[in-house]
Formats: sequence, structure tokens, C-alpha cells
Amino acid sequence: DLYEVRGWRRGDDYSITGSGFNGINILTDGTTVQFVDNDSTANRGGVVAPDYYTYEGDDTQRVIIDGKTYSYMLWNTAKYSFSGRVVTAALIYVDLDGNGRTPYVWSDSNEYAAFLVPVSGSFVKGTSASTVTGSSELPTLTYTQLGATMTSFDASGSIGVTDVDSDNSSVTFDGTGPYEGNFGSLVIVNGTWTYTVNDTAVADFTE
Repeated sequence: DLYEVRGWRRGDDYSITGSGFNGINILTDGTTVQFVDNDSTANRGGVVAPDYYTYEGDDTQRVIIDGKTYSYMLWNTAKYSFSGRVVTAALIYVDLDGNGRTPYVWSDSNEYAAFLVPVSGSFVKGTSASTVTGSSELPTLTYTQLGATMTSFDASGSIGVTDVDSDNSSVTFDGTGPYEGNFGSLVIVNGTWTYTVNDTAVADFTE
């Protein structure tokens, strides 16, 4: 399934204040982020290198950013106070180099991208917030809780045929399908085709 949300990417759409994640500055109106998953839940995955805080994400999760597909993991949620207006947001780490792992290392921007996705409330361009102390949690989140709009990879259309000879013979198709492929199935009925994607198969895409 394909889930579309509004997200804010660190550096481009928001900046942090202080030596740690003490606060955030909202720089833009955010960007469109599309999650691909064969279940309805965003997960962290398991730790693989405790000394370096390196995690291996759920291998069924993918995210599409600027037309490219990456694996990702949910790190946590936290609350941010905009002069008393509190917004809860999820922190999503995206595996940019494609090695299947995402370290909790702020300095390595080539390894990962850090996106904030509001869970409750909304971000407003040009505003700043302080991080609410002790608000960090590791929940299990559904994409609906991330405000996602669910769309589909499925496609359909019509087949048009032009007959250039003069014998008036009709065009026929041998069966309607479904015709199974590596990533989905095709059905043709009365000149109308429908392609249905196999969600599990496309979740394995890395690019």
C-alpha cells in the first residue's frame, strides 16, 4: 500500500537549536513523502550495533522521496511547544546510502535523512518550538496516525485498435487473465485493462 504524508526534512525544511535536539525552527511548508508498506504500521526494527546505536529497519518498509525509494525506520515521537501550542511529531530516519542500516549519528548526513511528521497538531512555516523535556516515546504508529492519505499503485486504461485492412474481421483476445507477473497481475476485459500491484513484491524495491 502507498501512504502519502506531509513531512519536514532536517536541513531543508527544519533546523534544530542547541547542541542537541533542544528545539526546532520550521523553515518551509514541508514536502510530500510517500511510504510503501505491506502492513499499516511504521516500525523501528532491531538494534545491530549497540555501541554505535545502529539499527536495522523493518525490511518491508520503504519511503519514496523525490522519485527515489529508500528503506526507513521510526525512531521516536516527541512533543514540541510553539509558545504553548504543543505538536507531537514522529522522527523518521531514511537510509540514504542503501546499506539497510540507520545510525543515530547526527553528523553523518550522507547516511540518513531525518524527517519530522506531525502526529497531532501541525507545523507552521516561520515558527520555532522548544522540545518538551521527557516527551520522547517509542510508540507503535499506524500511517493513519501520521495523517497519511492511502493511495494505490494499481493502474487501468483502455486498449484501442485500428483496423487498416478491408475484410471487416473482428479483433479478439485470448482470455481475460489474470496474467501474473513478478510485481502484480494484469486483467483485460472488453478492451479495458487493470494492473494490480503485489504490495509485498514492491516493498522489496530499493530504488
